[in-house]
Amino acid sequence: MRKIQIVIACLAVMFTGIVSAGPVIITSYDIEGANISGAGGWGHTYTGTITPIGGGFANYSGGSGTLNNGTVETTPQTTHIFNYPSDSSPVITLNFDDFYSLNSLLISGGDFSGNSLPGILFELDITIGSTTETFSTIGQGFSASSGFADDFVDLTGSSLNGLVTNQLTLSNFKSSYLDTNGFSIAEITLDGTTEVTPEPTSLAIFGIGALCMGAGAARRRRKEKLAANS
Repeated sequence: MRKIQIVIACLAVMFTGIVSAGPVIITSYDIEGANISGAGGWGHTYTGTITPIGGGFANYSGGSGTLNNGTVETTPQTTHIFNYPSDSSPVITLNFDDFYSLNSLLISGGDFSGNSLPGILFELDITIGSTTETFSTIGQGFSASSGFADDFVDLTGSSLNGLVTNQLTLSNFKSSYLDTNGFSIAEITLDGTTEVTPEPTSLAIFGIGALCMGAGAARRRRKEKLAANS
């Protein structure tokens, strides 16, 4: 009886999925109103389509690059700058490999000192679906000339916490850099939880094993009953 209960419990877990916590995989990102590489001596890479919109700005779509390449850059020449020389109000949309419930966001401004742009964000809007909330950031990480180079956002307890999504939008950035809201991003990372669903083949194999165990247990019970009555 105990074995059958264990099998039933395992099947329930497998069919409902296993919750896994950890880094969110950003497969691609789109940006509206970003500086073109080379602005102010800052540079970046992007594999998708870059469409100039005038004023030294462009829209980025369908690709990946500096913001999700897994590297916190160490020079401005390899780091994405925004709102230079004027406020372009960029909108960044991050696309994920799966559906996640998000816990936190980290915007790394660049792992280098002597520049006032890394870690200078103090506020931004985060949107999931039709829900938008304004967050204040917390400085942490490498110490740059303006303070800590990374800007951290805790989503727990917010209106976005618990929402399941495969996409996130960042907008309405506020920085303390003059009147242009200038800031830099070398990497964006997210932490969240997702449901891992086993492959159909694994479920089938496990189900067959469970049926065999159940049948074996039933046979043993019949033998025990016959033995007791004889």
